[in-house]
Amino acid sequence: MAAQLYETICTPVHLLNMPPLKLSGHIGIGASEEEKYGHSVLLNAMMALRDGKNKNKPIHLFQQHIQEAMTRQLTLEKDLQNVSIGDEFSIVFQPQVKVSTNEIIGFESLARWRHPLFGPISPVEFIALAEEKLIIYQLTERTIDYVFKILETRKREYSFTGIVSINISSLLLEHVVFIEFVRSRLSYFDINPKQIEFEITESVQLFSSETVLSHLQLLRKMGIRISIDDFGTGYAALSYLSHFPVDKVKIDKHFIDQIDTDRKGEAILKSIISLIKNMELYMIAEGVETADQIRFLKERGCDHIQGYYVSKPLTEEKSDMVVKNGCYIK
Repeated sequence: MAAQLYETICTPVHLLNMPPLKLSGHIGIGASEEEKYGHSVLLNAMMALRDGKNKNKPIHLFQQHIQEAMTRQLTLEKDLQNVSIGDEFSIVFQPQVKVSTNEIIGFESLARWRHPLFGPISPVEFIALAEEKLIIYQLTERTIDYVFKILETRKREYSFTGIVSINISSLLLEHVVFIEFVRSRLSYFDINPKQIEFEITESVQLFSSETVLSHLQLLRKMGIRISIDDFGTGYAALSYLSHFPVDKVKIDKHFIDQIDTDRKGEAILKSIISLIKNMELYMIAEGVETADQIRFLKERGCDHIQGYYVSKPLTEEKSDMVVKNGCYIK
């Protein structure tokens, strides 16, 4: 029945003096042998419909795991709206090092969420959910407040002059309200803007938006560094990068993993490093895990690294000790 209905829906409609109009649709199916469960069957069909649209399946039959997945998503969405940074939702800091001097140059701040019911939630999952449900705005503002407060303390107690990077969704960069929020928090915490770096992920929307372009320029005028994260794995449009307001490029772990394992991958990595140097941008390699990788990078002029060879992401307390020491111990 569903297949016949779908075929009817998709049959082109011929209009007078116009091209045929072709429609598309999705069908969700819920079933029960007992009439008294009619309302729940309808709800199941609606859940199957929504799941089918998400998976691009034109006809989708309800199964129990669909309800479990949607219950999970609704729970995460509700809890994410009310989450505060503390034990459950935390910020960790991964050190960034200048290899030639063994000096800590900064930290990348990373969000972690250990849900009381579902356990650890991947940042990929909860960031995507936060963006979809527009929770990303309040979540980022809370993160910035938290990180700025820590940076202000480290400046005062340890004379820390390094950089702290924060991942920023391109959705926020569409709004001047976010830019003004950043300006106000810099003033409130008395933060030197040169110690702040915003990491953004390359995408078509990012590179092609005039609004984002102008807002990034405003951030740079404040003194904030702009870094392209995961360079080379997304929309690597070099023609855009040549005039894009960016200070730094993070070379993705995918390319670092090619060292000593794939000659073609190594050749691409060499080209990326050469390109970044010729454009006179800062660079850092992320996901560095071995001494051989460090040797390769250093020989080709990439002296700044981040990854498990240096350190895993650290809690606030452990990263304070690293700041106090001023260098990492391997």
